[in-house]
Amino acid sequence: GQQDQQEGREYGLGHDDERAQACAQLLREWSQALYSFLRNGKDWFARTGAKGAVDRPLAQALLLHLQRELCAVLAGRAQSELGLLLQERLDLSRLHRLDAALVQAQEALYIGNSGVNPALVLDWLATRLFQWLRQA
Repeated sequence: GQQDQQEGREYGLGHDDERAQACAQLLREWSQALYSFLRNGKDWFARTGAKGAVDRPLAQALLLHLQRELCAVLAGRAQSELGLLLQERLDLSRLHRLDAALVQAQEALYIGNSGVNPALVLDWLATRLFQWLRQA
């Protein structure tokens, strides 16, 4: 719907309505996959390891989505499953670590001419977050 179109455009993934909706749906699927991985430790690497599954724009969009989730948590307005999980399980110190890790991940996407493999960047972030949630 209209919210999908807006989300797709906000993340820079789609300009026409149909593409914006498809991109927003893709982003929701990846966000849900991350949430599932953080809960059960399964299936993330099969998803990121599939050839061509993660490109730079998708990784960037997911990182931006995670930054928005973090902002909502810090503002006390988490509503999504992922945001509520972060709010419930991470103390302020770990939330700050997440913020720094998101910056590092974004920088890694653009190191040199081509950056680090986007799937590896997402795997690195997912494993850090998984570890912090387990230590909480």
